Amino acid sequence: MERHSPEKMAVFNFSALAISENETFEDGFEQQCGVKWIYAKATLPMKDCMVYLVLDETQVIYRDGISSPRRKSTVFWELVKLILTNAAYSVRILMFAAYGSGVEYMRLATPIQFDESIVLGIDQLNFSHAEVSEYVTKWFKGVACFGRLPSSAMETFCANLEELTDGHVGLCSTAIQALNEVYASRNRSASDLPSSAEWIHMLQSGSLYGANDNALFETLTSTRAVKVLETLNAGELERLEPIAYGANSDSDADIVEQCLRKGILSQTGRSVAFSSPVMWRFFVKMRVGHIDRALHVPTTLPEMIARVVQVINYKSIRQTLGRSLLSNIPLERSWQMEFYKAAYRCTPSTLVTSVDVGALFGSSGFVDFTIHGGDIFWGIELLREATKLDEHIKRFAPGGRYSSLGLSEFCLIDFRRVPLIEHAAMERIAADMDRCKKLFVVCSIRAIGYWTFPDGWMAIDVLRGPIVHAFYIMVVVTHVAMTDSTFRENLEALRDGEQVGSKTSETLASVTQSFTHIAYLTVLMRLLATAAVLVLGLRILNTFRYHVGLSILTRSMGTAFRWFGTFSVVFAVIFMAFAVSGAVLFGNRVQQFSSLLTSMSTCVNMLFGQFDVDSIREIDYSVAYYWSYMAMETFVLLNIVLAIVVDAYAAERKKKDVAKWWRF
Repeated sequence: MERHSPEKMAVFNFSALAISENETFEDGFEQQCGVKWIYAKATLPMKDCMVYLVLDETQVIYRDGISSPRRKSTVFWELVKLILTNAAYSVRILMFAAYGSGVEYMRLATPIQFDESIVLGIDQLNFSHAEVSEYVTKWFKGVACFGRLPSSAMETFCANLEELTDGHVGLCSTAIQALNEVYASRNRSASDLPSSAEWIHMLQSGSLYGANDNALFETLTSTRAVKVLETLNAGELERLEPIAYGANSDSDADIVEQCLRKGILSQTGRSVAFSSPVMWRFFVKMRVGHIDRALHVPTTLPEMIARVVQVINYKSIRQTLGRSLLSNIPLERSWQMEFYKAAYRCTPSTLVTSVDVGALFGSSGFVDFTIHGGDIFWGIELLREATKLDEHIKRFAPGGRYSSLGLSEFCLIDFRRVPLIEHAAMERIAADMDRCKKLFVVCSIRAIGYWTFPDGWMAIDVLRGPIVHAFYIMVVVTHVAMTDSTFRENLEALRDGEQVGSKTSETLASVTQSFTHIAYLTVLMRLLATAAVLVLGLRILNTFRYHVGLSILTRSMGTAFRWFGTFSVVFAVIFMAFAVSGAVLFGNRVQQFSSLLTSMSTCVNMLFGQFDVDSIREIDYSVAYYWSYMAMETFVLLNIVLAIVVDAYAAERKKKDVAKWWRF
């Protein structure tokens, strides 16, 4: 009892988990608290003493279905009902409950229906900013490393702890306990204690004992508060993903309710979110854990970004339900999830790909993604529509919010929508990229709504379906035209020869028109068939891109085309000069040079040995023209083309590929 207060009170703290199956609630209470249940619930209140009962693990005495409350706890629930109907009764009860991982827990419910106003969620139990500071000051052993309190370093430390855990009491306690173990380890080994900057860096990087050990994150995700996420199966995790993007959850009310009861989600008004940033980070890790990873380490951050932008699932982003209400563009979290999957896929297991929680929840302390291993420690920040670009640039600057992370390299990736043709938008992009050399801009064409790929393969994906469908439609249309009843009747009439005079002419004209129409359809069908086969062949090459051996053709062609830029201009100028000269010299006497187009066609045939030189042998200057053209085009320019292709092939053979998917 409290003896230093004019008001008498008694506080009883006990756990329902300590009540065994064979004993009653009263016996368990007496064993833990040292007094009889009747004394606590009736005798003390009658003596003008306020009784406070704090019961932990209350779910143990919930009711299973419509049966009686478990652990013979009817007496406890009768007291709860009495207090709800008589607020003047001198007993107050605080109950803590959590739902377990088994299926049987889903049938549990309180024997009494509580009003929502007296039920506290996980978000209401979290520490406030002041409580985080108080808890750190009282329980953190390394507080002396921050010098005289209060200090700006301690404020930064507490702010980072709050961002990491979102004020979750259990996670705050676990994080401080893990840091205290580091403190004790340094003391045992007689090593120097970490400085205030090192303590802050541990919270930001998640590394406690060595570089990139990720020990803090592993400790936090091993707690029951986060481990409960593993009770969801793959289908439930997939349903939870659009909710994490911020999509309307009305159609998934059952999974939302389940996650709210388990503490995975918390609700504010009509919106739901993960109960802590650590929970969101662990969810992301679970969603990508099944993805096969690359075999080789990317040599540079730009190389890795190029690979990620190629393999990111743009279709999933286009179809996501998580969109802004004002602009109808995918939410930032949609991009973050798909980018993380692609980054995880394009890096080997020797690199740790982490999604750091701060920026994902609108805070300012942590970079969106880090990739670290060995000497590599890269930071990546995602933006949409250049939102707060200047602020993001300053974060990576010396003295900025990310400067303490010790990144070896960083970049900003901005996903931006632009009209199909708008020079002003491209000028803005160029200006932004000049302002920040670490900025990558991935553009989408607003007119068609497809996100562009940097290597041009998106056109193959877009055209594949329409061309194949158009071919089959044309087959059906051609078949209908050939089996048309009127057409067949006219053919039979001409075959029988029964018609005479103008009737025969009309029938013949109709048949001729039908044949002409069928001929056009047949030609179009063949063109579509050719295009479909070509596109499907290119689609196969597109699939080969992700194999280190089979992709050698497409990668060599891509590299060679990039090198052909200025050379193609030189080649075209020389080729056109000879084509025009041939038309001027021989156009009036040789049909192959009678016009500019035929002259160009003849020049192409000359390159491949398909030209009869005797046709111009008797004309003046023909020998000089022919051999100068062959020497320049064949011996010089075509060999340069061959050299470019060979060099491109050699370069691709030496390059390490980061996207090797298939295993044999």
